[in-house]
Amino acid sequence: MSFTRRPNQWRRTLPAAATTSSRSSSEVASTARASSRVGSSRRSPLSTSVFSRSMKADPGLPDGPRPRRVCTTETDRRVGIATPWAAGRAARVCPLPTKAPGGTMAFGWIDEQADARRRAGLVRTLRPRPADSPLLDLASNDYLGLARHPEVTEGAARAARTWGGGATGSRLVTGTTELHTELERELAEFCGFEAALVFSSGYAANLAAVTALASHGSLIVSDAGNHASLIDGCRLARATTQVVAHADPEAVRKALGTHEGAAVLVSDTVFS
Repeated sequence: MSFTRRPNQWRRTLPAAATTSSRSSSEVASTARASSRVGSSRRSPLSTSVFSRSMKADPGLPDGPRPRRVCTTETDRRVGIATPWAAGRAARVCPLPTKAPGGTMAFGWIDEQADARRRAGLVRTLRPRPADSPLLDLASNDYLGLARHPEVTEGAARAARTWGGGATGSRLVTGTTELHTELERELAEFCGFEAALVFSSGYAANLAAVTALASHGSLIVSDAGNHASLIDGCRLARATTQVVAHADPEAVRKALGTHEGAAVLVSDTVFS
């Protein structure tokens, strides 16, 4: 759908960047007249009203009203407003919604999917654990039982009093403290490695490891029983990923034999 205006009005609505174009005003006007002949049969009251709603007076411009924004990309031409989107081009009318969609219209599909999961018995109900419980927790990641060790809890209390209740930022910005670097240095020495990097969770660590070791052009051979974090890491790495049968060394050999470049074998340590 297109919409055109008279040449003298075209110059008023062209974006500021368009005034530096090498095309002359006569060429722009000629293009506008040609587009008017082509698009006049497709004009409609809707396009006119949409265009009028997209204009507002700008006291900073001597020429008067101008569009709120100028369509400069393909996306803008689809969802923007009726305005010339480049120097010397005819204006394009992009439909604008008259109001925001209602909650039912925009998010009804979420309720439908939630109902389907509920009917399939796939809805999990979380059970918050209390601070003190007579039950023995055999499902935690506190393998060494250090979460409640007196030295650990006292150290955490001292750190909170010194550094506050949070890092106040991400590691990449302002969240790396002296405690982080000290911990990473001690972990590297304890494990006998050159360096160490601490993450907020095992999930984040797996994502980082896989994406750092593999990239476009390399091959990832992934065990079929790998954790979701490793699977997502393979996807984010944008490498060629070949999934092999669980715990099948022969399948791994065959997969590696098909690739001459860099390859990474990804496998869980403990499968659950």
